[in-house]
Amino acid sequence: MDTLVHADWGVAPTKRWAATAERTGAGWEMVSLAPLGSGPSFSECLGIDGRATTLVGVDFPLGVPAAWADRAQVSSFPELVAGLGSGRWAGFSDVAGTSDEISLERPFYPHRAGPRGTVRRAHLTDALGLTWDQLHRRCEQPAADQRAACPLFWTLGANQVGKGALAGWALLRSEDPDRAAVWPFHGTLPELVSGPASVVLAETYPADGYGLLGLSPVQGKRRNEVRRRAGGALLAAADRLSVRIDGRLRTEIATGLGDDAAGEDRFDAVVGLLVLAAVASGSVPTGEPRADPAVTSVEGWILGRSATTRPRRA
Repeated sequence: MDTLVHADWGVAPTKRWAATAERTGAGWEMVSLAPLGSGPSFSECLGIDGRATTLVGVDFPLGVPAAWADRAQVSSFPELVAGLGSGRWAGFSDVAGTSDEISLERPFYPHRAGPRGTVRRAHLTDALGLTWDQLHRRCEQPAADQRAACPLFWTLGANQVGKGALAGWALLRSEDPDRAAVWPFHGTLPELVSGPASVVLAETYPADGYGLLGLSPVQGKRRNEVRRRAGGALLAAADRLSVRIDGRLRTEIATGLGDDAAGEDRFDAVVGLLVLAAVASGSVPTGEPRADPAVTSVEGWILGRSATTRPRRA
């Protein structure tokens, strides 16, 4: 593995930033923090040329809930993504605008908020024949220090992830299958980064990074002053992980990564990059419960998240 890239992924292209580090004799060196480029695949958006093995962290779901997959007779997330846009899955990425448009083949809802009371969670659960809890993947279940995540298929609210996932999956579908692998579906992380793939994609959650890096939780990171106060701790974590950050990039982190609306995205890109470095060094385990077949076939896992606190619910 020669390069680490963490892409903070927003629905809007202006909210997509990537932090990149390259391997050196002494560890890693952060070499860039820049907006994602354009192109039909991750490799092109990130400028990956395929001559080196790159571990790419993305903060949107790489997987679908096992209960939905069972009802929809989906046995492989990579195969599902490869088939999107054609045949049975021709309308999968079209977010349903009304409750009567929801189906197993079109499970994302709603397209937009409506008048009070006209858009309800029950529309989604009733149409799919699943409970609200069954719409969560195992890695999204609540733990002692975290609430349950927003289910993938519910696309309303500030914490929704479904629309971003659909945009990301479109890029994933365009990757060359001979040069791209997705963890944990195609193998363990050590197997993948030492294998033939030049791009290895893994799901991350930057908010997990604070605990994984030994940092205090960061509340209100949309404000520069909050990010500035956290900057010193981020740089100290980088030093502990042998991630060299010098010059302009070090100054940017220390001063809060700008005053514009994308500052929080740059912040999360840096946090995610350090999580990748921590996993790559072995100081943070990958965390996936490989004995759970749903995780390695359809649901996936969030890199570094502990499985012991998240048993699968019935």
